[in-house]
Amino acid sequence: RDPDTNEPMGLMPEICELMAQDLGVELEYVEMPFGELIAGLLADKFDWIGIAFTSTPERAKQVLFIDEPTFFEDSVLLLRPGFTFDKLADLNTPDVTFSNMSGSAQDASARLLFPDATFKPLGWPETVLEVAAGRSDCCLIAIWNAAAYINENPGTVDIWEGGSLFSDVNTFYVPAGDWKTKEWIGNWFRFYAAHGWQQARFDYWIGELPGVETIQEAWEG
Repeated sequence: RDPDTNEPMGLMPEICELMAQDLGVELEYVEMPFGELIAGLLADKFDWIGIAFTSTPERAKQVLFIDEPTFFEDSVLLLRPGFTFDKLADLNTPDVTFSNMSGSAQDASARLLFPDATFKPLGWPETVLEVAAGRSDCCLIAIWNAAAYINENPGTVDIWEGGSLFSDVNTFYVPAGDWKTKEWIGNWFRFYAAHGWQQARFDYWIGELPGVETIQEAWEG
């Protein structure tokens, strides 16, 4: 939030504000817990989601995802101190425990990548605290969550140096059947992506996020 006005600030508010400007409408924020956003949209509490979601097949059963990406979300593998392995396949065993965020795209993807591992889905920040305490071996989380934790708790977990394990497509979505809004938002993203605006603003806000530099340095070795 802007410390002077208390208004939301960041990449998503910038996108929503410019969309509203191009539509000629006044923007109104409706705040609610992350886990209730799809239900809120389907209940007509707002017109579109003001935060980009990972477009998972399960979520696509309920809503229409915009075809154009808002950004690609890197996933960070955090390890309990001293935990090492030679190759990623070594994580695919019941002896390795993941404590990923419950309901997250990273948890769903980890289960695809390492189906034989043991999973302990938790909330935030317990998912990382379990790793820091040595009760879980690792967790796979979005770069924003990893950066926030590392910034506030430096040195309590190790960062896998192999880089982003994968990047999810994150984008907006609208109610099923609302094809006109879907096409308009898709056109909007194509136009601003072609002119470099989205990437420039993404790079800016990623650079402003405390803890990201530590992750990037670890990935660069």
